[in-house]
This record gives sequence, structure tokens and C-alpha cells, in this order.
Amino acid sequence: MLAGGVVIAAGFAIGIVELLGFPKGTIWLVVAAAAAIVAAIRAVTR
Repeated sequence: MLAGGVVIAAGFAIGIVELLGFPKGTIWLVVAAAAAIVAAIRAVTR
């Protein structure tokens, strides 16, 4: 459930990045950060 919240927050972050017109590479940074956080949550909760 917590990992789902991270994914939803990442979606909002991508929307903000697009709205503010940051470079396209910034989206990949958001995606990578979200994936790392989700992986950390999965590792801790096992």
C-alpha cells in the first residue's frame, strides 16, 4: 500500500515536471527515484 502511494506521488511529480517545462531527462530522474524507493520499501517489509 505504501509503495502504491509512492507510485501515485511519482505520477504527480512527473506532471509537475511537465508543467514547469523541465528537461526531458528530469522525468527519468523522478522515475528512477520512485523505483528506488519502491525497491527499498519492498526490501524492508519482507
